[in-house]
Amino acid sequence: MRFRLLGVLMCVLLVAPFGEAQVVPGRWEKVDGLPVGSPIVITLTTGRKLDIDFKESLNDLLVVIEDKREIRIPKSDVRSVVRLRNDRLRNGVLIGSGLGFAAGFLSLAAFNAKVTASGPIWEGEALGYYTYAGLVGAGIGLLAGSAIDAARKSVEVLYSR
Repeated sequence: MRFRLLGVLMCVLLVAPFGEAQVVPGRWEKVDGLPVGSPIVITLTTGRKLDIDFKESLNDLLVVIEDKREIRIPKSDVRSVVRLRNDRLRNGVLIGSGLGFAAGFLSLAAFNAKVTASGPIWEGEALGYYTYAGLVGAGIGLLAGSAIDAARKSVEVLYSR
């Protein structure tokens, strides 16, 4: 019983970060809470998309800034509002360096495990070599993970009709 409870707890902890609140159609609360100057993309009912900066949300108007001009858009003309955000680099760095360390460590371990006529290539100093290979792999993985995350943008839907 104790192991089942521990298993359920671990599953909840592992899955919880991937849960994301959904937008309730027709509700403006997320748009109303935006800080002034936030870059947003508004899709109008005509299909036209506007890349603009948010200023304020009134009862039936959105006030936005485009090229240093203030524009008032009726909320009835808006189909959706989304915000583009840069992905944080931290998770890419951690995942990349972890996978790189494992790849470097295990590849050198597999190479050393190759048995020659006299046995393995390294005996006592093998752990040091494995660690150095893992650190080189971690550096390569760190660069690859941060480059992938820097190029990735996430989209958050703030309003949908």
